[in-house]
Amino acid sequence: MMIQILLGLWRFTALYAGWQVDARVRQIHPLLGIGIVVAALILFRPRNSVGSSLSWTAARYVALVPLGLGLAMRYAVLTGLPAILTHMVLGLTALGLMDSAIKRELSRRSEAVPDAQQPHEVAEAAS
Repeated sequence: MMIQILLGLWRFTALYAGWQVDARVRQIHPLLGIGIVVAALILFRPRNSVGSSLSWTAARYVALVPLGLGLAMRYAVLTGLPAILTHMVLGLTALGLMDSAIKRELSRRSEAVPDAQQPHEVAEAAS
């Protein structure tokens, strides 16, 4: 996702600085967006081990919002600086929500492991 953000910032900066953007950058940015949505739909799918969590469900679908706006801009349904800035804010928000959901799940899992069976102790005992 960081590459996606950097490509988007490059496109934005180049657009308003009057620089020419390579065609590959214009093609890679939307393709990465589609890849991120597919990955989020797969990685944040409902699982018995995760349980029912609003943040997990939101993380699964939140990437669809900036993708939809980005596709609307690509096909000139929406244009202009407000659409671009909204797309950027929504993309960063999606990143934050997905990161938060992952951290919450990791925290929940670490709390579920008894102190006597912390991962670092189990690894040391196995070696």
